[in-house]
Amino acid sequence: MSGHTVFSDLKMLFRAWKDVFTKARYYYEFYEDRTWDEQRQEGEQWLARGASIDEAKVKYFPNELQCLTEALNRYIEDWLSHRLPREDGGT
Repeated sequence: MSGHTVFSDLKMLFRAWKDVFTKARYYYEFYEDRTWDEQRQEGEQWLARGASIDEAKVKYFPNELQCLTEALNRYIEDWLSHRLPREDGGT
């Protein structure tokens, strides 16, 4: 996903994903103190200001998550293919 991902600050990415889990996993908890109308107004105001990612309360970074997950899957597959005995009895 060249041009669509940034991996220059992995700590920031992991903090953001932790926040997604702890803050936003249950929508009703995240906005428990706001009415539906207040939530809508907040979103409209954010969009009117240009929807800056810096102002977002929860940042998800889905492209980076997909790339890191794919990389981890490949790493594990490669590691397992060298560590597990092959089905044909080879090593």
